[in-house]
Amino acid sequence: MDMIKGSTIKLQVNGKLTKPFPVETGIKQGDPISPTLFVIVVESLASAINSDQELKGIPLSLNNPNLKNFLKSYILLMKDTLVSIFAIKLSLHKCRSKTT
Repeated sequence: MDMIKGSTIKLQVNGKLTKPFPVETGIKQGDPISPTLFVIVVESLASAINSDQELKGIPLSLNNPNLKNFLKSYILLMKDTLVSIFAIKLSLHKCRSKTT
């Protein structure tokens, strides 16, 4: 990510600062772009989950026959089958590869 290229950080360990080391991923704390990037990544992940035919939704009511994902504080609702587990891992991997 070009936004952090060349950035270094120090950590405080037992009251002493470490030597500076390069930041390789992520964004700076408090960066105004952070909320926007979060929404983009979460929407991308939700889209990947919703379009995955291997993932089966959980019936919650007659009015809403299937819910594949419902995101509120990172809650994903789906059947706990091996197919679902592998499918969600694949979706996470695809989403991660788009953002790094």
